[in-house]
Amino acid sequence: MLRRAGLMEQMRWCSAGMDKKQMMAKVQELRRITSAGLMDCKKALVGNEWEIDGAIEWLKERGIAKADKTKRRTAANGLVGVGLGEKGALVYELNSESDFVAKTDGFIDIFKLVQKQAENLDLTTAKGEEEVASALRAEPTIGATLVKGMATTGEKHHIRRALFFPTLPDTSYGFYIHNKSSYSAAGLTCALVQLTATPALRNPEALQKAATQVSQHIVAESLSSEKDTPLREQNFMQTEKTVGGYLKGMAKQAGCKKIEIGQTLLWRCGEGIEVGGDSFADEVAKMVKSA
Repeated sequence: MLRRAGLMEQMRWCSAGMDKKQMMAKVQELRRITSAGLMDCKKALVGNEWEIDGAIEWLKERGIAKADKTKRRTAANGLVGVGLGEKGALVYELNSESDFVAKTDGFIDIFKLVQKQAENLDLTTAKGEEEVASALRAEPTIGATLVKGMATTGEKHHIRRALFFPTLPDTSYGFYIHNKSSYSAAGLTCALVQLTATPALRNPEALQKAATQVSQHIVAESLSSEKDTPLREQNFMQTEKTVGGYLKGMAKQAGCKKIEIGQTLLWRCGEGIEVGGDSFADEVAKMVKSA
């Protein structure tokens, strides 16, 4: 009995570089996806080095997993937005299956929580949208909150993509959200701009204002005939002045000789996602029809 208890304890907390909270979040996520029992989920994860996909296959091979419906669903609605902090700027997209859920306070609270928890992470070594998004999904509180959100709404919640831009000397990040949600830093379209003052910056507020204004310009011009013209050469906010001319004037206010445009980004929620398969609403409709 003692030997069995020791084995059970080992199964529960077999370490793969994670603490108990992280492992329990993995167990809960696997149980939600497969509807398998708690102990079966633990066995599957321990036997597959705590990898969700491997654990799902392990359960399927043994006939334990009942369904993997949520994972197969398409989540093309949701929010994109920005979190600005001392470490830098985080841009991320959180998806749901329906726009109804995306507008709820619960979903927006999850969006805010991602930003808050990200401040505790070192994202400087993560490269590319998927790598940064994976780091966010692996954070214990974020992971557990996503699982809870899915359990509450019955819809898939997924951090699809994310990018992190670190704080740099004499540099400001500005963003603009179009079609905002009730949370001002999230909506359906997001633009981010990185501006750097050379040689040195004396008025950070002016540089920040310029970055925000140029990000707004990017959204406004994204549907215009000028969208393929280099950014500095575009007419700023549909005026006779170019973006380069606007930044030249703002450089004087910022107390520098020149303002350089660095990273720019324009994301629309759900862009590029092929919608297919049954959503949670579709599954409910089928159940009602067959009843």
